[in-house]
Parts: sequence; C-alpha cells; structure tokens
Amino acid sequence: MNTFFYIFLSMIAMLSITFDELSETHQAAWKIVPENLDSAEVLFMQALAEYRSYLDVRREAVALIDLASLYNKKNAPLKRLSYLHKAERLTKNFDDTTIISTLYSNLIFVYSAYNRYDKALEYLNIKRKYIAEDDSLRISDYYKDLASISSAMGNNQAAIDYMRKADAIIPLDVEKKRNIYISYGYYFDELGIADSALYYLDRAMYYDGWKNKIKLQAVLNYYSTKQKYYGNVEIKTIDSLETIINKHDLKGDLPQLLALKSQVLKDTSYIHQAIDISKKHRPEFYLDLIEELADLQFKLKHYEASRANSELYHKLKDSVEQYKSSVILKNLSEFTPESEKTTEEKENYILYILLAAILALILYIVYTKSRKS
Repeated sequence: MNTFFYIFLSMIAMLSITFDELSETHQAAWKIVPENLDSAEVLFMQALAEYRSYLDVRREAVALIDLASLYNKKNAPLKRLSYLHKAERLTKNFDDTTIISTLYSNLIFVYSAYNRYDKALEYLNIKRKYIAEDDSLRISDYYKDLASISSAMGNNQAAIDYMRKADAIIPLDVEKKRNIYISYGYYFDELGIADSALYYLDRAMYYDGWKNKIKLQAVLNYYSTKQKYYGNVEIKTIDSLETIINKHDLKGDLPQLLALKSQVLKDTSYIHQAIDISKKHRPEFYLDLIEELADLQFKLKHYEASRANSELYHKLKDSVEQYKSSVILKNLSEFTPESEKTTEEKENYILYILLAAILALILYIVYTKSRKS
C-alpha cells in the first residue's frame, strides 16, 4: 500500500461563523497554535468560558471543536474525543447544519483513524440526515466518506462504486474533482488495474492545474504509478519536476519525487535522502519509504541490506499497530459519550453539594448571630 495515494481530508470546514466573528481570545489562540500549543490551549479554554458566560452555544460548540483539533496536534486522542462529544451534546440547542456537519466529520475521522468503522459509519449516517437533498456538494462528500471507510475495511470495489456516485453528482469544482480522481487512481492501484489507475491520475493531473506547475501531488502520483507498472518514466521528466519543486520550495513533495528518482535511476542514494527529509517534513511517508527502499535493494540484489530494511519496516509497523490496538483501541472501546456525560454530571453534583453546604453554613451563622442579638 502506497501512502502517497492517501488523501488527507481537512477536518477544518468552512463554518457558518467566520474567523472575524470569534472572540479576540479565540482568534489569538489560533494565531499561536503552530508555535505554542500549551498557551493556545489556555486561550481556547478562556474563549470557551467567555461563550458559556453569555450562553452562546454555537460559538461554544466551535470552541470545543477547536480544542479537539488542538488535542489532535498534542497527540491526545481521548481528550480530543471527549471535547467532540461535549460539542455533540450542545447540538440539540441550536440548528446550524454547517457546525453540526463539521463536528460529525471530526467524529467520523477519529473513529476511522483507530479502526472503529462501526462508530464511523454510525456518525456518517447521522451526518447524512443534516444534508439537504439539493446539496450536491455535501452529498458527494458523503459518498467519498463511504468510499474511504470501505477502502479502509478492504472493500475497494465498494469504494470505487461510491466514488462513481460522488463523481456523478459533484459540481465542476477543480479541487473537488482533483480529489475524486486521485481517489479513483488509488483504489484502482489497490486492485492492481494499472490502466484505470493511470487514466484517473491523468485526469487528476489535468484538474490539478498542471499548466501553472505549482500543485504537483497529482502529477507525482501519476508518474509514480506509471513507473511502478511500466518502468518507463524518463529522467528528464523527473528533472523538470525537481526544478519546479526547488523553485517553489515545496519540501513536502520532495520525498515522493526522490523516491521516484531512485526507482528511475535504480540508485538507492536518493531514497535515503527522501527518508531523511520525510522525518522532518512528511513523517507519514517514513514507513512506506523504508518499504520502498527494501524493495529497490532487493531488485538490485542487495539482499542483506534489503532484508535488514524489510525487518525494520515490519518492526516499526508492528509497533505502531500494537500501540493503536493495545492503548488507543482499548480506550476508545471503553469510551462512550454516556460515560463522559456521567462523569460530568457527577462533578456537577459534587459542586452543587458544596455550594449547598456553604449556603447552609452562611445561613446558620446569620441565624446564630441574630439569636444572640
């Protein structure tokens, strides 16, 4: 499986509340997110308290979703899930389909990421209820989500069928069409149908604005697939792509290009460079680059090095899967919105008891003083 074909769908949707409509504290939090997550967390909490103080449930829900996004960056999945479910409980107090759809997109993404496809499908079906029948853009997104989950569950044929439904109704929007065709290419590549994979990746390349030579993801996908199946990509094509990447400082695309260059030139030095760059700029590619290096070394009859890297790949992959299954999946299985709600209700109950005790004490003191007087 080639990670380069994955589509990383953004969880940041165009909310019905614009950035300018957020409180100053909320805006300040987002402005420092990349540099200082801890300070941003404090500001998000303050913004959340502000919205609660004047009962603005819509903005409160947005703040909770943003906090969930922050905890995703801090690699705290259970906290992320907790805040998403807190936002979910607020949705009964307002009818803003955009915010609600964004919330459910996040929930679908979280549960899918940790292989809880039953929960992901449950929330996807709930999200579908909030989509108007004439909203072709969101209906097409619904089918794309179904395709993504089907593919993750190993049913690529169903994924292709859902993508065809999405393609049939999606508006002629360049970015959306590009994502559809990249997905088609990925699914056909998974099925080993080379001609269909290349056909759709070629169409994605057209929609990706090939003439302006800035967006290169679809182009790289196309040539990577072509080299994989036919091995006839020319080095002058690689050189022209490398010139574009260097000119626009597109470091995120460099690992894939260098991996492709290694395959074309049968030179492992480039894929070693790709691995070093991926550690800093595209860590999600690291494992697949190790696998590609092992495969190339085997083709070049560097059997000892190939075996070592193959063992490293499987060891790293197994450790990742073990972490997800033993820690994250266990916790996600035990976590339910109801249990979170129960915990919150207990905390509120204890707070009410304390307030009642303090009030009773005050009344007793006042009563005692009045008796003495």
